[in-house]
Amino acid sequence: MYEPIFGVRGQPATVEFFTIAIEHDPLKVDLPGIMVTGSVEGPTLLITAGIHGCEYSGIESALRLPPLLDAPTLRGRVLILPIVNMPAFRSRSAYVCPVDGKNMNRVFPGRRDGSFSEKVAAVIMEEAVAKVDYVIDLHGADLVEYILPLTIFFKTGDHIVDEKSIALAEAYGLPYIVATEPAHEWGGGGTLLAAASRAGVPSVLARAGGQGRVDKRDISRHVTGILNVLKRVGMHDGVPNEYGPYTYIEEMVTPVASRDAVFRPWVDVGETVRSGQVVGTIHDMFGRQVETLLAPVSGVVLFVTTSPAVEKGFPLLGIGRLN
Repeated sequence: MYEPIFGVRGQPATVEFFTIAIEHDPLKVDLPGIMVTGSVEGPTLLITAGIHGCEYSGIESALRLPPLLDAPTLRGRVLILPIVNMPAFRSRSAYVCPVDGKNMNRVFPGRRDGSFSEKVAAVIMEEAVAKVDYVIDLHGADLVEYILPLTIFFKTGDHIVDEKSIALAEAYGLPYIVATEPAHEWGGGGTLLAAASRAGVPSVLARAGGQGRVDKRDISRHVTGILNVLKRVGMHDGVPNEYGPYTYIEEMVTPVASRDAVFRPWVDVGETVRSGQVVGTIHDMFGRQVETLLAPVSGVVLFVTTSPAVEKGFPLLGIGRLN
C-alpha cells in the first residue's frame, strides 16, 4: 500500500490530477500535480519542472508525459509537479520568483516559515521527496541562455546514492554528465538536486533547450530520457537503451560579469576552448569595450548567456573542465 503524497495515494492503473495549495499571506497559489499509478506496486519517481518558470522545455515535457507513461503497464507511481514556480511562470520571470525575488533553486530544503520560495521548497521536500525513491528535476536554460543537453548529479559521498544517481544520468542519455558538489553553484547552492541527494534519494537534474523556446527536439530528449530511466529502474518493461559514450565533467567554471554592462560572447555552446582564450567582451552603455573575457580553464562551453544585458555578478557562460 502506498503512502499518500499530497493526499493522493494512487489508484491502480489511473492518472489523477490534483492541486497543491501554497498559502503565504496574503498570497494563495495552487500548484498542479499529476499522479500516474501503475497496475502493479513498485517504486515512486518524482518528476519536477518549472522551478525556473521560463524554462519551458522542461515544463512542456512534464505536461506531455502522463499519456506516454501508460498507467496499465507501469510498475509503481510517477508523481509529476510540472510548474513548481507558478508566480514566475505566470509573469514570465527569468531566474527568480517575483513574489520574493529569490532563485527558487537556491533555497532548498527551504523553510515553512520562510519566504514564498522557501515555503514551496519545504513543502516539496517534506511532502514529496521524503516519500519517493527517485527524483528527476527537469530544466532547460532560462530566457537569456542556451545550453548543451546535459544531466547533473550531486556527489554526496554516499557510494550507494551516488552510484544510483550516476545510473539515472546514464539512462537519461544526454551526452554530457556533470558531477557537482557543495562548492559548485549548480549543486550545493540550495538546489533541489542537492537537497534530495543529501536526503538519500538518487536524483538528477536534466537540462535541454533555452531562450524561451519550446523545441520539439528538446522535449524529445526529456521524454525519451524519462522513459528510458523507467526501464532502468524496473518501472517499465523492456530493456533500457544503452547510450554513450558520455563526456563526464568533474567541474564547471562560470565567469561572471564584473560590472553592469553589455556582453558579447565570442563562443557558442559545444565549442572547446583553451585557458586564456578570448571567449567574450564586455562593453559599456555606449558600446565601448571595457574588458576582455578570457577562459579561466580549458574545456567545453556548456552554456552561454545570449542576452547583451548583464548585471554585476551575472553568469556569462559555463566551461566544463575536461580532464
